[in-house]
Amino acid sequence: MIVYVAVGPVPRHTQDALAQARRANPVEPIALLHDALPPGWRRFAAAHHVQLVDIAGLRPDARLEAFERRPDPRLRFRGGFWRHTTSRFFVLRAFMERERIDTATHLENDVLLYAPLAELAAWAPFDEPVLSTVFESPGRAIPSIVRIGARRYLDAFADFVLEVGDTEPTDDMFRFAAFRRARPGWVADLPTLPPPDVDRPGSSESLFASDAPPLPLPPGGWLFDGARFGQYLGGTDPRNSTRRLQRWLRWQQGDLRKPHGFINESCVDDPSRYYYGVTKPRGLAVPTLVSGGQHFPLANLHVHSKKLYRFTSAALNGMPIMPAQRPA
Repeated sequence: MIVYVAVGPVPRHTQDALAQARRANPVEPIALLHDALPPGWRRFAAAHHVQLVDIAGLRPDARLEAFERRPDPRLRFRGGFWRHTTSRFFVLRAFMERERIDTATHLENDVLLYAPLAELAAWAPFDEPVLSTVFESPGRAIPSIVRIGARRYLDAFADFVLEVGDTEPTDDMFRFAAFRRARPGWVADLPTLPPPDVDRPGSSESLFASDAPPLPLPPGGWLFDGARFGQYLGGTDPRNSTRRLQRWLRWQQGDLRKPHGFINESCVDDPSRYYYGVTKPRGLAVPTLVSGGQHFPLANLHVHSKKLYRFTSAALNGMPIMPAQRPA
């Protein structure tokens, strides 16, 4: 099952994310756990076979209630954005427990999914009973995509958050990294780094632990994006801009033809050193990274700019198929 969570108002770009997930996974169950549902959403959900679940019915969950009672000095920022980054995992956990679901793949609302999950089902870590996500450095995960291989480990993550107390920074990125340090065997990497060694074309390396064993790439050579590919190609959220007009207009440039070029200062791996283009595994247009003469389709893309429509398979269909040229 694929699960998106919208705590608070559902962003408009979530429709692009859901539609793309459905293109890539025609028969996989998809659910949107939501608070305030805008007009027209039920018709959209029916057309794309998306299950809608009201979070209000999940709030009696004891762990979720305990987390939402905790004080948070950043609640005024964008309607509680920093709390929601973690509370979505409590909502997801409550939903999985209520529905007796043991495995799921969770994506943020600004993340496009291109990989058919059935193709990854027998690949580690998708078939392992752990939590798997993308790490961009030893101190920070980017859980824009999280594979829950067994619900008990999501339970353990929720209990960890409730037990350790709050020390800044207290967002999902640092909490996942802290949880992995505390329970190394319970959190795994989704490969995000192209093979650094031409003699090992089927394996990647961990950005969390440089001394970790090689990470096997999934069938098809898919790589996963935490944020760095999406931020380099599409830019960052325009609400973070220092320019008032750009914030007001929600204006941001950047696409696969002409990347924005933003490089997060905390990234261990520099996304500007790769070529980008389009391939069509299974006939679906997918953004693809080129390194060492090899093509690596991106399983997902974290479009931090919220301009998801620029990177959907429908938008990429009109672009030339690889080999790609290095972006200007």
